[in-house]
Amino acid sequence: MEIQEIIQFLQQLGQNETACVQAFQRCHYEYQDIGFAYYAGIKGDNWNKRAIDFTVEGNIADITMLNNIKSKLKSAVEKAIKPAESAKHIRLKCYILKR
Repeated sequence: MEIQEIIQFLQQLGQNETACVQAFQRCHYEYQDIGFAYYAGIKGDNWNKRAIDFTVEGNIADITMLNNIKSKLKSAVEKAIKPAESAKHIRLKCYILKR
């Protein structure tokens, strides 16, 4: 998964894209394969698909902004991993880093 692809999809998804993209770029993110999606509790067409925890960590202002567009951010991440090809589902988590 390329982070640049996520940024490109975010830019295409709508209003305030510049501020949201900048917030995303300031954050730290990581992803982890956590096993089969069915056992991870992800509903839907999950037969033989893997679940990915995509975690975003950042300051309160950036995380608040990203939480406001959480569905768009999840959509951008899903498009970047191409779930139909990769057989993966995303669980998006956003956390505030204490500083």
